[in-house]
Amino acid sequence: MRQLLIFSALAFTVSVNGQSAYQSDSLAMTKRLKEYLAISASYDFAGVVEYTYPKLFELVPREQMIELLKSTYDNPTMKISMDSLQVQKIHPLFKYQAGLYAKVDYYMVMGMQFRDTTMNDDALEGALAALQSQYGAEKVRLNKAQKRIDISVLTGMAALKDQPADQWTFINIQKDDPLLSTLLDAALVQQLESYK
Repeated sequence: MRQLLIFSALAFTVSVNGQSAYQSDSLAMTKRLKEYLAISASYDFAGVVEYTYPKLFELVPREQMIELLKSTYDNPTMKISMDSLQVQKIHPLFKYQAGLYAKVDYYMVMGMQFRDTTMNDDALEGALAALQSQYGAEKVRLNKAQKRIDISVLTGMAALKDQPADQWTFINIQKDDPLLSTLLDAALVQQLESYK
C-alpha cells in the first residue's frame, strides 16, 4: 500500500511538472507571437527576421531576406500593406523529436496599391480575376479609383522551438509549399497541415 501511495505521489508530481512546463512554453509562444505580429504590422523587416525560423537563413542570408521583404512590400510597381492582422486560433502545442511546435491560424487583409499610373482598367480587372481565382471571388475587392486590390486571407503559420532556435520562431505555411518541405521533415509538415 505504501508503495502505491509513493508511486501515485510521484506520478502526480511528474504530471504537474509536465503541465507546468507545457503551460510555460505555451505562454512564451503566445508572447513571442504577439510581438512578431506587432513587428510585422509595423513593417520592421529587420525585426521580422529576428522572429523568423533560422533554418530559412541557410537558404537565403538574413540581410538578403530583409532586402527581399523591403522590395516585395514597397517597390516602384506597388505597395503591399497588411491590415486587420488577427490570430484566429492557436492549435495545441505538440512535440516532434526534440522540438516543440504549433500551428497558428491568422487573418489579415492584404492590400495591393498599384503605383503604375499607366495601368488601365483592363489590367486591373486582369489582376483582380487572377487573385479571385487564387483566393476566391468573395475575398477580393477592387477599388478602381485608388488602383487598389484588397484580399481577405485566412492562412497559417508554424510556431517552432527547435534547434537551432532557443526561442519560439515562426514561418508561414501553405499546403504543398516546397520551401516548407525543404526546411522541415515531411512527418512534421504533415502534422502541422493536419490541424484545421
